Amino acid sequence: MNPLDEEIRLATERLNAARYRLAMADLEVFRAETILKQEEALGRVCGLDGKNADEREANLHLKLAREIEALNVAKVDRIRAAGEYDISLADVRYILARIALEAAR
Repeated sequence: MNPLDEEIRLATERLNAARYRLAMADLEVFRAETILKQEEALGRVCGLDGKNADEREANLHLKLAREIEALNVAKVDRIRAAGEYDISLADVRYILARIALEAAR
């Protein structure tokens, strides 16, 4: 196997791994959003303490702090995974460009 073949293999493996991490991050965001929406609906159905709508909304957000934080963490992880995927894809494109240049010679 020549060095370029090895580079292609490694870059493709990194791209596949990054795509998998991105898919898993997307699923985690979806899961966290679903849990947050369910807990929010449950909180509204069970009633909220507060004299007015603003106070009740603030109390709901306090009750949902854990779920909101989980969603924020999932979104940050998704952004990181997307960045890793973009970098991996750029690496593959770079190798493809090198191959095209070599073929043109």
